[in-house]
Amino acid sequence: MQDLATSEGARRGKSKYAAAAVIALVLALFGGYLWWISGVLPVVERFPNGKPQTTGYVKRYGTKYEKIGRWTTFYADERKASEGLYERGQKVPESWHYWDSSGKELDSDVATGSTAGP
Repeated sequence: MQDLATSEGARRGKSKYAAAAVIALVLALFGGYLWWISGVLPVVERFPNGKPQTTGYVKRYGTKYEKIGRWTTFYADERKASEGLYERGQKVPESWHYWDSSGKELDSDVATGSTAGP
């Protein structure tokens, strides 16, 4: 009787590993799709303490990667410093918003003339 219980416990343990392996495979395939088929990859640059400094996406054009889509920069305390769009590596004009370190949104004229954010 005890052998049956031990055998059943072993099967449950194996099924947990199989489920984890399937999930890992699906995530790996999705990452492969992002890189190989679409050429788009997520980017997260981090401060030394591990908190995000910059988040966004890059797209592969031949052998070169360029920023695309929404990019966000943060201060070390995790408040937004800036957010806006990139298209083929260039900032999209008038899509950017900037905040000071206290969280107050800056006028676009002031932010454009300064280096807001980290």
